[in-house]
Amino acid sequence: MITLAGCTASCLFCYLADGDARPVALDPEEFSAIGRDLARRGATCLYLVNPEVPCPDHLAAALAALHRLEPAFPVVVKLGGHEPLDLAMALRPWVDGVSLDVKVFGVADAIALVGCADYANRVRSLIDYWRAELGPWVGDEGAIRGVWLRHLVLPGRAHLWGEGLRTLDPTGRLPVWVTMHYRPFGRARGHPVLGRRLEADERGAAAEVVRHLRIEGRTVWVA
Repeated sequence: MITLAGCTASCLFCYLADGDARPVALDPEEFSAIGRDLARRGATCLYLVNPEVPCPDHLAAALAALHRLEPAFPVVVKLGGHEPLDLAMALRPWVDGVSLDVKVFGVADAIALVGCADYANRVRSLIDYWRAELGPWVGDEGAIRGVWLRHLVLPGRAHLWGEGLRTLDPTGRLPVWVTMHYRPFGRARGHPVLGRRLEADERGAAAEVVRHLRIEGRTVWVA
């Protein structure tokens, strides 16, 4: 993430904490060299985290150069849900799997916690695009192919996220990776909402949402 460009969302609960994410200029050959090194180290996939760059064509060219090496591992991208659709379109020819974060669901939270007022519309557009392009990932398959959603249950919101997921994915076909062990980082430690861990009743409420989603036939993984 730091190598590629950082992220414009500035989420308070980001694991990068107060890290200074500055872009580093890499040409396609240098990027491919990194890919070769990862392969020698036994990497099972190239996992790009929030690759939001000023020029998506530059990253696409680097991935194309890596693809010409015919790596044995898939290219997986984690998107934060706020990225513009043109980035997704530029990455599509070289991407095997997409992990799409669904952080918040209301406008107020989108503004306060993600810094992106139209976050819900952006997430919905990305879901529609990647579902049409890749289809859902079947988790019991060995190869990572397709798209899945990821959601971090935030303090004070343990009862509401299930309905939010139903709205964003009414088909219920996309698997969801749910993280309930929230640990505040960086600026989040001093935030009145995010600066605490989930309480026991909140974890219980989140687990109850998981149970209902599974009854509906949705695939939900929990961490």
